[in-house]
Amino acid sequence: MSGGPEAQQDRGKRWNAGAAWALLGWGLVAGLIGSWLAGNFIDKQWSFMGAVLGLLGTCTLGLLVPAGRQWILRTTASLEFAILVLPATGLLVILGTLILQKAEPVRYFDVYGSAGSAVLRTLGFQDLFHGAIFACFLTLSGISLIMLLARRWPLSSKNAGFFLTHGGTAMVLVG
Repeated sequence: MSGGPEAQQDRGKRWNAGAAWALLGWGLVAGLIGSWLAGNFIDKQWSFMGAVLGLLGTCTLGLLVPAGRQWILRTTASLEFAILVLPATGLLVILGTLILQKAEPVRYFDVYGSAGSAVLRTLGFQDLFHGAIFACFLTLSGISLIMLLARRWPLSSKNAGFFLTHGGTAMVLVG
């Protein structure tokens, strides 16, 4: 039965984790470039929005190409992509909770030592919740939820709970 039409159709519906990793990588690169451009050429306060816009711009460009459209829609709505993005976002939230945020540089040196404060400064973890990496993962989570809702459209009484749960979470991410 492995060579039958049912198996071929089932393989066509599945999406592998390699595509999810690829989109995650491209999304983070685009977000970090957008953050760097906005932070260096506009204002440091715009680096968070630059990350979001860079990531959304990359996905929008991918949607304009027919082959890219299918790839982005299938990848962002896949379970593999959610398994990558959601735990990483949760890890960043945990780190942002445990690490001092927006403190004076001397305070980081006192608490974490010279090596630890240098690592935190290099990674941008001194203001994690306003940083580009966190913005990229929140944006990827929102894109994933919206694409998942689009994939399950139209709304019916059977999937109303699904739409309320995932749509509500997407609304919280949007603000």
